[in-house]
Amino acid sequence: NSHFVREIPPLHNIADVNQVVKGDKEKVEHLKDFLKTFLGEIRRDKASGSKDCRE
Repeated sequence: NSHFVREIPPLHNIADVNQVVKGDKEKVEHLKDFLKTFLGEIRRDKASGSKDCRE
């Protein structure tokens, strides 16, 4: 679970992913898969103690 708090004023004018992909369910699923993979890699790297250049 996450606790999302919308910034005021907004950081950008994109409401959500559905707006970006114009409701295309296939694209939404593709983006979800990407995000799951990306976050899983970050979690795995942090668990193994890897340093990331973004830190």
